[in-house]
Amino acid sequence: MIGLGSLFVVPAAMLLLMKPGLRAAQPRVIRVGMQASPPWYSLSAQGEVYGPVVDIVNEAARRGGVQIEWKPDPLGPEHALVQGDADLWPLMGRLPTRLGRFAITESWLDLGYTLVTLDACGTEPHKDAAPAKIARRDSQAVQAIVAQVAHGAKEVVVPTHTAALEALCTGQADAAVIAELLTTTDGPLVPASCLERNLCLTTKHLLSLEFGIGARPGSSGAGTAAKVLRTTLDAMIDDGTLAGILLKWGVPSGEIRALRLARLDRARANILLGITVGLVLLVGVLVAIYRRLLRTSKQLRRANEELQQSETALKAEYERRVEVENSLHQAQKMESIGRLAGGVAHDFNNMLTVILGYSAMLKREFAAGSEPLRRLVQIEKAADRSKEMTRQLLGFSRQQVIAPVPSDLNALLNDLMGPMARLVGEDVELGFYPGEGLWTVVVDTSQVNQILMNLVVNARDAMPLGGKLTIETKNATISPDYCVTHAEARPGAFVVLSVSDNGVGIQPEILPRVFEPFFTTKPKDMGTGLGLSMIYGTVRQNGGFVNVYSEPGQGTTFHIYLPRMAGAPEDSVEAASDDAVPRGAGNVLVVEDDELVRNLVTVALKTIGYTPVIAESPAQALEVCASEAGSDIRLVLTDVVMPGMNGMELRRRICEVRPGMRVLFMSGYTSNVIVKHGILKPGVHFIQKPFTVDELSRRIDEVLG
Repeated sequence: MIGLGSLFVVPAAMLLLMKPGLRAAQPRVIRVGMQASPPWYSLSAQGEVYGPVVDIVNEAARRGGVQIEWKPDPLGPEHALVQGDADLWPLMGRLPTRLGRFAITESWLDLGYTLVTLDACGTEPHKDAAPAKIARRDSQAVQAIVAQVAHGAKEVVVPTHTAALEALCTGQADAAVIAELLTTTDGPLVPASCLERNLCLTTKHLLSLEFGIGARPGSSGAGTAAKVLRTTLDAMIDDGTLAGILLKWGVPSGEIRALRLARLDRARANILLGITVGLVLLVGVLVAIYRRLLRTSKQLRRANEELQQSETALKAEYERRVEVENSLHQAQKMESIGRLAGGVAHDFNNMLTVILGYSAMLKREFAAGSEPLRRLVQIEKAADRSKEMTRQLLGFSRQQVIAPVPSDLNALLNDLMGPMARLVGEDVELGFYPGEGLWTVVVDTSQVNQILMNLVVNARDAMPLGGKLTIETKNATISPDYCVTHAEARPGAFVVLSVSDNGVGIQPEILPRVFEPFFTTKPKDMGTGLGLSMIYGTVRQNGGFVNVYSEPGQGTTFHIYLPRMAGAPEDSVEAASDDAVPRGAGNVLVVEDDELVRNLVTVALKTIGYTPVIAESPAQALEVCASEAGSDIRLVLTDVVMPGMNGMELRRRICEVRPGMRVLFMSGYTSNVIVKHGILKPGVHFIQKPFTVDELSRRIDEVLG
């Protein structure tokens, strides 16, 4: 029995009975399971249950206001509670295997178990080895005891403890494991067969098991009823009711006294244990406080030093965070400006396509040297300059179509040193220092030329009186720690192109803005402010990043980080047909939703000898290809971004109807439909808006072979 708090059992029971939730929460009859196990419970031939446990539980239920009915189950508590045949099992051993599955109350009865052997009366007890056969009751609790004390012995399983003694007395087993209350020779439960053979019981105490009230899993009503009965049983032990019932059923009075004394001893032991633990904890706390006080002065001095160090570290961390946030805000701003610039360039390119196309065709209608021709040339020059600006805007917004190839950066730069020397002039000393063992990079070689040209021109302008310009290359590995304070960077292996000058430098307040489109410190009409922004976008498009360092009066250094090649590039060239077709002949299907561009392309195709077939939408283009006229079409010239269907999807649908149909895409900016990170997908042909009639002719020739 659990004795902790037994001095307060009666008041606690009264409080429980006063709680409406414990008594009123029993709207139905609680089914109490039992398995015939004399002397605790037995089952008559008429199906009536009886025994000391039955009387005890009935009295506890009466006192607690719990309505119960008994439900015999020969398969034991696990079967009855799991299957829902019973709500409670009043005498359920608190085994470790059960506590994890069932809600079992604190024990209200502790049963000792003993190993019984037989010897002739008047002789010394037999002291042989462990018995080979042990009789036991069919119970998980007894089975666990036998497995613990006589592992490996053959078990003779019988229905009751009395039957186990009977098996021992009749020679079916060498020993029996039974409850200690059955081991007295003068008790009524000792089989007559033992007395007839003049055999006496020899007992050996094994261990005791605690028995509580088990409740059906998941049933709140059963759990509440178990708590009420358990509290009432404590009160019955204290007022002697439980002992009286046991005595009425023939349980020896010595055992009853031991039962009550064990409960009282356990209560006293728990109280003393609680006081002892409290004193130990108190002493421990006082000792800890004393030791803490002895160390306080030393810790205070150390804490003061750490506080000063922490203050310095916090200040540095705050400055670092401010720097990282500023870097992140700058990157977000550049990304937003890039999207805006790409959209503007896209719409502007459509207009430039019309202007340049018609200008090129009109030039052929005027005589050389005529005034109208000179005016057209000026219009064309202005359009060409605007075309270059849109190209730079697309470079900044990473919407250029590029054709990167594995390249040796040292070889590319070495070929450019001659033109660069002529560009900077004689008053600028140009030095090139190639790194050894430089890794291969995958870049568009024309973009490398553009990057270096823009950087060299800016360096020359920063040294009006001459100076020194240095170009270097080297390998570098970027760590994640570096990326924490550089929002644009990413970890990995890179080839670094550095361009340094000793010119006037850049002021700190304008250094974060140098990559913004149209931002320039040069005088009016000395630049567009798109050179560095084109470099920024181009490098990002190639998977790299840019860093710039400058001090006023000390010069400026640009570091271009290009990622090391990880594998062979994809082949993006579509296989040409074996049957060559003469240039400038045949039907070309034009798919373009912009009327001005559509009209220009129509005129341009007629000019170079092709017959245009017009489709204002992808749906109309599919109808043309599916018709009889679709068999005469040699090429589809289509925009990339259109309402209803993009160009890549249109190409797939057309090829389902006309396998092998050649398709040439045209667009003012790169949509992810035809490119991957700005690089053309394999088998895709593309012409960038704005384009001239001659450029369109050459590109069609390439596609048609």
